[in-house]
Amino acid sequence: MPRLQVILLVSFMLLTLLPRPGIGEINQNLSAEELTVLQAAEITVQLGRQYQDSIWPGYDLDRRPLFVYIPDTWAILFNAPPSATGFTTPPESWPNLQTDLLYHAGKYDELVGQLAFDMPIDSLQVAAVGFIDQGLYDFLAYLLHENFHQYQHAHFGEIPWEREERYPIEDADNSSLAGLEVILLQQALESLGHADDALAFDKIRQFVGVRLYRWQNIPSNVRMYELGLEINEGTAKYVEMKALSLVPRVRYESHLNYTDQLASVEPTSLDMRLSLIDNLQRIFADGAIAPENMPRNRVYPVGATEGVLLDYLGIDWKPIAQLAGPQFTFAGLLGDALGVDSTDIDSLVAVARNQNQYASIRKLSEKSIAEYRTGFDSALAIFESQSGFRVTAKLSGRNLRRSSYSHAKRWLADNGTRQLRGHNQVYELRSIPGDDLTIQLTETGMMELNDWSTRDKTVIFYSPEITSCEIDGKPMRLTGSVKRQFDSLHLKGPVFEITANRPGMISADNGEILIDWLDPS
Repeated sequence: MPRLQVILLVSFMLLTLLPRPGIGEINQNLSAEELTVLQAAEITVQLGRQYQDSIWPGYDLDRRPLFVYIPDTWAILFNAPPSATGFTTPPESWPNLQTDLLYHAGKYDELVGQLAFDMPIDSLQVAAVGFIDQGLYDFLAYLLHENFHQYQHAHFGEIPWEREERYPIEDADNSSLAGLEVILLQQALESLGHADDALAFDKIRQFVGVRLYRWQNIPSNVRMYELGLEINEGTAKYVEMKALSLVPRVRYESHLNYTDQLASVEPTSLDMRLSLIDNLQRIFADGAIAPENMPRNRVYPVGATEGVLLDYLGIDWKPIAQLAGPQFTFAGLLGDALGVDSTDIDSLVAVARNQNQYASIRKLSEKSIAEYRTGFDSALAIFESQSGFRVTAKLSGRNLRRSSYSHAKRWLADNGTRQLRGHNQVYELRSIPGDDLTIQLTETGMMELNDWSTRDKTVIFYSPEITSCEIDGKPMRLTGSVKRQFDSLHLKGPVFEITANRPGMISADNGEILIDWLDPS
C-alpha cells in the first residue's frame, strides 16, 4: 500500500479513538441532518484556520461568512459579524463550534433547498448552500466548492462564457478527441505516482498537443465555453479536492465527533491524485465519454487535473487563473512550461492516437452518441405520458437566474434547444433584478425549450393538481376553458409555485395550462 494511503488510514484510526466530550447530549439535541450540516461547516472553518494558504491564496475559510441551511428548519451564518438582520444567537443547547455563529429559525427567505449566490444579508453577499439528503463527505465537498464560486464572483477577473446548452454533445470528432485527452491526463497522474517524470512530461505534452488540435478544429464557441468553464469549475473542483485531501490532517477538539462519518470514506477519496484518477476513469467508462458528460461533468476533473499538473511543474498558476480572461488557458501554461509550440501539434496528436487505440475510441464514441439519442427519445416519451395538469410557461430567457439540485440524468438534445430532467429535488427560475417572476419546482421533472435566435425559453412540467390560483390578487378556478390577461399571478400546486408581478396571459383547457409572458411585439 502506498505510504500516503497508510498515513491516511492511521490518521483516521487515531482520530476515531479520541474521546469527544458531551457527544451523547449533543446528539439528543440535534437531528442527524443537523449534525451533518454543522460538522461540514465546522470542518470548513478549521481547514481555513490551519491550511489557509494551502488551498487557494485569499480563500480564507476561517474568516469569510459561510451560510448553510436546512430547508424549513434553520439557517446559520458561520464566521458571522456581531449581528445581522433576521439572525440571533444559536440555541443554548448547541455546542461551541469555535467560530462566531448566528442563527435563523425556520425557513429563510424563499430558500427551499436550492443553491443561491450573492444572497444579501445586510452588507454581506454570501452563497446560500442548502442541505438535501447528503452524507457528510458529499455535503462538505459541496460547501467547499460552491463557496469558492462565491469567492470567484468577488475576486476573479471576467470569465469568458458561452451557453452550456449549446455545446455540441453529439459531435463524434469532439467527443473522441476529448476522450483521448482524458486518457492522457490519467496516464500523467499515474506516472506521478510512480515518480516517472519523463513519462509524465511526455503525457502532458501529448495532452497539450491534442487539446490545441481539438480547439483548432471545432467551432470557436466550444473553445470559448471550455476555456470559461475550466477557469470557473476546474478551479472550484481543484479547491474542493485540495481541501478534502487536507481533512485527515486537521487537528482540533470537535464537539461533534465528525470522524464517525468520515471514517467510512474510502481513503482514495481524500487523496487528490488518486481521487482524480478515479474521476477520470468514471468519465471515460466503457471506452468513451458519454454525451451528457461532455459539456460539464468531464470538465470538472479535467480542469482540476490540469491544476495538479501545474503544481507538479512548479508553475505559480493561481494568480494568473484568478485574473481569468481569454488570455488564460491551463493547456497554454502547461505547453509553455514544457516547450510545446504550434509546430509540435501534429506529431504529438499522431503519437497520442497511435499509443491509445484512437480508432476504437472513435467507434465507441459514435456508439455512445447513438445510444444517448435513443435514451433521450425514451425519456421524453415517459415524461410526456404523465397524468395531471400539464403546465407550460413561456418567457424571455434574458435576465434569469436558474438554480437546481438533482440526482437525475439531464438530457440535452438538438444543440441544446431541448433539455429534459425526469426529476428535480429543486428547480428554480428567478428574474433579476427585481425578482418579479419566480418559477419554483420541487420533486418533479421538467423540460426546457430554448430558442437561441430569440433567446426565449419555455418550461414544461406536470402537477397532479392545482391547489390555488390568484389573478391580480383575486382567487380564480381553472375549470373549463379559461383565458385571462393578468398583471400579477400566483399559481400553486403540490410540486410547484409560480409568482409573477408582470403582465401576461394564462389559458387553461382540458388539463393544459399555458402561461405566456412573452412580449407580442
